Amino acid sequence: IALGSVVVGSVMVFFPAIAHKYMKQVTGSDDVAIGHFSTLSYVLAGFIGSKFGNKEHSTEEMNVPKSLLFLRDTPVAISFTMGIIFMVTCLFAGGDFVREVSGGKHWSMFALMQSITFAGGVYVILQGVRMV
Repeated sequence: IALGSVVVGSVMVFFPAIAHKYMKQVTGSDDVAIGHFSTLSYVLAGFIGSKFGNKEHSTEEMNVPKSLLFLRDTPVAISFTMGIIFMVTCLFAGGDFVREVSGGKHWSMFALMQSITFAGGVYVILQGVRMV
């Protein structure tokens, strides 16, 4: 427990420090820090963006085709993304293993249902946070 506490405490101090440079560029101030376990991916995205990005063009100004506007709905976007992740995972796991774990369901239906269940859980949590 003591070692775990030290490791988690160190990570929670270290991650905001390594992301600080990019957070300051995005927010324009030192008032906000991000301390999240995905910070390394944020730092990588910031680094790649600093090398290949264009500060004059924001993603907020992108024109998205009307046929893709349904992806603005968070549960739909999460279901779609997690569906892809679960499909790939099920392919690597193999049909026999997935059938055994899922109680006999086909791997594609299992992946689809798990992605929708995951998105539903995230939606419930987000609605609960918004109610507070």
